[in-house]
Amino acid sequence: SDVCSSDLVKTGPYVYKPLDATKNETRILVLEGKTKDDGPVKAQLQHISLQDYAKSRDYDKLTYQLQHIPHEDMYWTKPQFTALSYTWGDSTKTVNITLDGHQFPVTENLYAALKNVRNLKSSYWWVDAICINQEDILERNSQVAMMTMIYKSSFGVHIWLGDEDEDSDLGMELIEKISAVKMAGPGDKEILYPDCSMAEKVRHWQALTRLLQRPWWERVWVR
Repeated sequence: SDVCSSDLVKTGPYVYKPLDATKNETRILVLEGKTKDDGPVKAQLQHISLQDYAKSRDYDKLTYQLQHIPHEDMYWTKPQFTALSYTWGDSTKTVNITLDGHQFPVTENLYAALKNVRNLKSSYWWVDAICINQEDILERNSQVAMMTMIYKSSFGVHIWLGDEDEDSDLGMELIEKISAVKMAGPGDKEILYPDCSMAEKVRHWQALTRLLQRPWWERVWVR
């Protein structure tokens, strides 16, 4: 029977192709979507030149005004990539994803994040642990120095705080309720808050407190 080429696992570890520093190159992760929650994470890496991202953002439409950039003998459209902000987690506990057909280890927290975002609208992501060759010290230092350029070139930043746990859904629910309340001005009617028991209030606020105590908030980049 025929076997889909994307299902084949290549032997040996993934080998990074070098980046062209003269073009301010970086890599973006192209995630395969439309996958069941328990399906394996599959992706490819693609090189892009950040020099081509001298973009202007349309804040009213929240989309990029895509430009066609001449590249050798053809024209191509810049992919809109999203930067993923997360914590690596325990580096000794890893799960394999399939990267360009090779098995590639990532931390459990990153694996959970990739499973969560792979079916979102964006297929293109910048993820430091994968897009940077962490074994190449010179490349890693060069890419870290380009972080501002990378984030400015991205379509936006998606924050992964971790899997749902410790009533985190209640914490997110409380944030939504607070953000939905309109500020009262002079002469406006008194704001009527939802009536709930003290036990419910305590549970919601404790959930929010735990959510704000997650490791992501302690990252140097976040602070």
